[in-house]
Amino acid sequence: MSALLHAQPLSVPTNKLRRRDGPAPGVVVYKCTVPETFALTFDDGPGEYADELLNTLDRLGAKATFFVNGNNAGSLDDPELADRVLRTYNAGHQIASHTYSHADLTTIGPDQIRSEMTQLDDQLKRIIGVRPTYMRPPYGSFDDQMLGIMSELGYRVISWDIDTNDWQHPDDPSASLSVIQSEVKNASENGNNIALAHETIQTTVSTFTEAAVADIRSKGYRLTTISECLGDPSGAYRD
Repeated sequence: MSALLHAQPLSVPTNKLRRRDGPAPGVVVYKCTVPETFALTFDDGPGEYADELLNTLDRLGAKATFFVNGNNAGSLDDPELADRVLRTYNAGHQIASHTYSHADLTTIGPDQIRSEMTQLDDQLKRIIGVRPTYMRPPYGSFDDQMLGIMSELGYRVISWDIDTNDWQHPDDPSASLSVIQSEVKNASENGNNIALAHETIQTTVSTFTEAAVADIRSKGYRLTTISECLGDPSGAYRD
């Protein structure tokens, strides 16, 4: 049965957070704050390789954060894609916002920015029953106007400090892995990283993810969701 058949619309203020722990809304975060944690994040989904990625993460017992779009690789109004999001959520991974259409939020007006956020919020509310409190701006692009609106809406803004650049070399997962390896080889110096990858890249799913998890764990890191690595385990969602 499709997740879309379980719609339970509920009108609540968009900034009604469950808790006030974690980073302040509208402030850009680049690294984890909880010692010995590492957050592996995947943008631009849900894509066609989502089930394979979830199978790999489940087999490895690893948790990740998925910054999803409402209408980019496909629409969350599609029951198949909605079910992938629901499976991700039910598996204990974190669902976070990557805007509705993957728009560059620094190139559009305030009303459009709000619409990019609330449209996806409404879709996710129908699918998983809650709305995210964490977001990542497409292209990592932000400015004062965008951050002010994220603060107004109650969004914690997540960037990264490790970019695998997997989209630049989709046929060479070893290039992405080498970035991770170089960052984690001296765990005591670097530490507490947030890594960016894309679930829409086939080799990221089929090859990179398992090898990256092994390398990260070999240095004693615990793979967690973004909210957990920021000391906010109960604050990933709002009603």
